[in-house]
Amino acid sequence: WRNRPKAQPSIVPPPPLDPAVRARQRLNNLEAENLPQQGRYQEFFFQLSEIVRSYWGEVFFFDALECTSAELMEALRRRPTGSLSIEQVEKFIDASDLVKFARAQSTPAECHAAFQAAASFIVSSPAGHDV
Repeated sequence: WRNRPKAQPSIVPPPPLDPAVRARQRLNNLEAENLPQQGRYQEFFFQLSEIVRSYWGEVFFFDALECTSAELMEALRRRPTGSLSIEQVEKFIDASDLVKFARAQSTPAECHAAFQAAASFIVSSPAGHDV
């Protein structure tokens, strides 16, 4: 009787965080890394793009991280995106791609502007409207 398997207490995990809350946390962590001040622009834009793409994929239900930029834009155009400005998204994606893939030079001011755009996308997306 003593050797019988004991029942383990059931531990219910906490509910997952809202996608906007997770994205904001990731943005805060990226900001704390201060990559632009270290001259690490490509890494900054890569991480910033991943945060935003991951968020869009989650709230608009598609694998945004696996999409090319053209596929991402097409997927967003086909979905009701609320107040999310497709034109602003396209500018953000184009600017990010230039630094990430064409190794275009950037500045801390451009990084700050891209960061602000990313933050605004999370607020203006459907799941982020109450954040």
